[in-house]
Amino acid sequence: MRAKAGDPPRTMTQKILAAHSEEVLGAADLVRVKVDQVVLAREPQRLLDRAVDDGLRKVAVEVAVAYPQRCVGWRGATAESESFPAQALELGLHVARAGIGFAPAVHLERFGSPARLVLTDEPRLATVGGAAMLSVPASPTQLLEALSTGFTWLRPARSVQVMLTGRLRPFVCFRDVALELTRRGLAETIQRIDAEHHAPVVLEFAGPSARLLSVAERAVLCAAAPRLGAAGALFASDEKTEVFLRDQRRSKAHRVASPDPGAPADDVITIDLAAVEPLVLDGSGRVRPVRELAGERVRQVLLGGDSGVSLRDLLAA
Repeated sequence: MRAKAGDPPRTMTQKILAAHSEEVLGAADLVRVKVDQVVLAREPQRLLDRAVDDGLRKVAVEVAVAYPQRCVGWRGATAESESFPAQALELGLHVARAGIGFAPAVHLERFGSPARLVLTDEPRLATVGGAAMLSVPASPTQLLEALSTGFTWLRPARSVQVMLTGRLRPFVCFRDVALELTRRGLAETIQRIDAEHHAPVVLEFAGPSARLLSVAERAVLCAAAPRLGAAGALFASDEKTEVFLRDQRRSKAHRVASPDPGAPADDVITIDLAAVEPLVLDGSGRVRPVRELAGERVRQVLLGGDSGVSLRDLLAA
C-alpha cells in the first residue's frame, strides 16, 4: 500500500480503494473496484437463489461466506431450505455452521485481513476494521455482480479521522468510548458530509493511543460505525494486528497498512480516553453518565453483543 512518487497523501480508505481500482479516485462519481471477499448474513438463501437463476456457477472472489441467521428448525421446514449448504458449497461459498456466533466477530477472527475489501449485506461487519479491513455495505445487485465477476462499482468514500489520546480509567471500557462518539455528535457530522458529497463515510481511528489497543478493542470501536451512520471504520495494521493474526494461526494474512502522513480528512475529532467516564444509553436513546442513574433498579445484565466481548469489558463489569 505504498504511495507512488508524486501522489498526494491518502487516507487508509483511499489507499485500499486505489489498490483495488485501475481508475483515479475522485475523477468519477463511481469507480470499478476488485472485491476480495463477499459476506452474506441477511437472508443469504434468497440472494443465492437469484445468483443461480442468473447463471452463477462459481464465485469469482477469493472468499465468499454465508452466515445463515436461522439456527433452529421450525415446523414446516422444506427440503429446499435444508439444501442451502450443499448448494452454496457447490458454488464455492463457505457456510457457517449453526450456532457458530455473531457473523462480525467470527469473520474478524477467521477471515479478517489487512488492506482487503469486503462487500456485505451486514452493516455490522464494520467490526473487521479492527484488523484494517474495509467493509462496505452493498445492495443485492452489487453483491451478485461481485460474486459473478469479482468486481463492482462503488462511490469513493469520504473519511472522518478520530484521534485517540490518553488512557482509559479503571472501570471504563471501549463501549463507553463508542457511546462518547455518539454524545459528541459524530452522527451529525457524518450526516453532513454524506449530504454534502453524496458519498459513504468511513471512520479512521488514529492517534498515539490507537496503537496501544488490541484488535478486539479496536473491533468494539469499529462496531459503532453503523450506529453513527458511517459505512465502515478502520484502524491501521501494525504489530498489534500481527499478534492477533498469529494467535488465529493466520500470520500469512498480515500486511502493514497505514495512512500517509498529512492525508486530509473531511473532519477530525479528538477523544481523550482519560476523560471518558462510564456511559449508558437510556430508554429515550440519550447517552448519559452512569452516575446520573444512581439508585435506579437494574433488572437484567447482558454481557457481549454483536461485536463480541473483550476481557476489559468483563473486568469493567
